[in-house]
Amino acid sequence: MRAQRFVQVTAGLMLAGFLFGGVAGAVLMFLLGFLSDGWRTLLVPEILLFGAAFGAVFGMLLGPLGAWMLMRDVPLGRAVGGTTLGTVLGGAAALAWNAPDLLFYAPVAGFALAAVALRVHARRRQLRGARSNAQVSG
Repeated sequence: MRAQRFVQVTAGLMLAGFLFGGVAGAVLMFLLGFLSDGWRTLLVPEILLFGAAFGAVFGMLLGPLGAWMLMRDVPLGRAVGGTTLGTVLGGAAALAWNAPDLLFYAPVAGFALAAVALRVHARRRQLRGARSNAQVSG
């Protein structure tokens, strides 16, 4: 029964990673296109679909990994939202540095940095809570 639950949760996390990764990929491709072509990027939906497809595949693979890493300490919504934001910010940083060759790596690095930051923040919050509880009861 426990293995079945693990598979079900992981499948749900894969679906969430697929959806949010697709959004992040589409946003990054829009930013890339917007910087070169302006609003005309919206007239070529294939650009956004390419980014969405690429992001969806990566999200489907990395999403469960990040969520399982964070699940014990970070609420799921914050984990998904934070890593999605980190992904977009990582890609945006590559664009800001005018390094489109890093556009493949920077979003993944942003995802990983966001996951680590969320976990560290959650652990610090737990330690602060434990210290304040110890002071009250001691």
